[in-house]
Amino acid sequence: MTGDDLFEAFITRLSTNGDAAGIWWNKWNTKRWTSTLTAATADAVLSVVPGPNAKREVAAKGRRDRYRRSEYLSLDVIGYQNDWGPPLVAVELENTAWKPKYCAWKLLSVDARLRVLIAYVDPAGNHPKYKANAADLVADLREVTAAQPGKGLHLFCGEWGADPRGSEGWRAVFSHHVVADDALP
Repeated sequence: MTGDDLFEAFITRLSTNGDAAGIWWNKWNTKRWTSTLTAATADAVLSVVPGPNAKREVAAKGRRDRYRRSEYLSLDVIGYQNDWGPPLVAVELENTAWKPKYCAWKLLSVDARLRVLIAYVDPAGNHPKYKANAADLVADLREVTAAQPGKGLHLFCGEWGADPRGSEGWRAVFSHHVVADDALP
C-alpha cells in the first residue's frame, strides 16, 4: 500500500463516476464537489487497505463504518483494519487556500502508515490566495513536515482550471507529490 497505489485508485474512482466531471465545473458548489470527492477517496482508500474484507474499514463524512461512525479524529477519510491498531490511511480534503499547512500538521499528528492531503493550486491566478503551482504548495508544506521528521506526507494536488474531460482525464486535474517520506533525515 503506497501513495502511488492510492493515487491510481483515486484517479480510477473519479474516472468511473459519471457525474464527477460535471460537478468539477461547478466546484464552487463546494458541498456537492466535496461529497463527490470524499466518496471517491473513501472508495479508493478501501481498495488499498490490505487484509480480508471482513477486517477492512473506511470511515468518512457520509460513509459510516460498522460502528456507525463517519469520522474519526476529525479527519475526512480514515482507512483501517478492524484490530484496534492505528489507521493505515488518513486523508484530509481541503478546498480553501489558507488551510493546507494546518491540514498537513493535523495529518502528521496521526500515527498512520499513509497520510494524504488533497489540496488545490490556481496556475491562472484567478484566485490569488491559492499557490500558483504544485511546487510552491509542496515547498509550503515542507515547512510543516520539517518540524516532524520521519513522518511521510503525500499531496494529491488539483489545478482549479484543469479540464478532466480531455484525453488525460483526471490526470489533467490531479498530480501526486511526495512532500516527505517516512525515512528519517
